[in-house]
Amino acid sequence: MNSSDSDTLEASKWENYVLPRRTTLLETTPLLKERMRHFLEEVRASWLAISMFLVAGLLFVSAATGELGLAKGLSLESELAEINQASFHMMQEIDQTREQIRKIEEEDLALENLARRRLHMVRDGDTLYRIGTKN
Repeated sequence: MNSSDSDTLEASKWENYVLPRRTTLLETTPLLKERMRHFLEEVRASWLAISMFLVAGLLFVSAATGELGLAKGLSLESELAEINQASFHMMQEIDQTREQIRKIEEEDLALENLARRRLHMVRDGDTLYRIGTKN
């Protein structure tokens, strides 16, 4: 096969080829309308999703940091734990004081010792020695 034969074969291959016809704007208008409608529906759907996401985000931020939010609740919880701890210690002190009062009321010796220490009282025949400053 020489070069002219190959050129003939090549030319015959393209002989029946028809260029595609260009479509006019009027012919594509229904297709454009359909594509535009579809595009607008997608935009609307995405805007709806975006706006719902933003509203959910705002609600979350409000729930986390608002006046009655999670952060406030956690701080109140820790404050309550501190108050409960202080209350527990005070209740223990109250119990100890009540026990001391019971002992004083029931035991004469404890009452006598309390009077000797605080009121500087002595029994007959005892000698009281005061060491310290004059009052």
